Amino acid sequence: MTRRSYTKPYERLLVGFMALIIIGVAALLVNSLESQPEVVVFSLVAFAVSAAALLMTTYQSFSTARQLRMMESMMRAMREASHDFEELAAEDRKLERELKADLALDHKIIAVLEEYGVGDDEATRRQVAQRLARLSQK
Repeated sequence: MTRRSYTKPYERLLVGFMALIIIGVAALLVNSLESQPEVVVFSLVAFAVSAAALLMTTYQSFSTARQLRMMESMMRAMREASHDFEELAAEDRKLERELKADLALDHKIIAVLEEYGVGDDEATRRQVAQRLARLSQK
């Protein structure tokens, strides 16, 4: 949902409350034509405080909904990042295993070369190559 679709119900509610406040003030003024001025002032102040509390409560609901959307967005981002880290860790473990296997093969190659040397003639070089080929297939 877009920001506008989230705020639209609250905007309608605020407009409705404002209309009710105007109607309430008008009703208080019409009814107070016969009353004393102190009673009219008290009624208007009490009504204004009630209206302000109602508007603040509505605004608080809007703010809470906005914070909830932000938290949901952050949670989605955290889940995606966590998933990416898990994939990265799995790839790291795979590369570590491959490096260890390569290192073990390197040690075997070194052992064969130490045993036979580089080879002075063609037969020795073939023997070393065959031995290395067998080691790499294991």
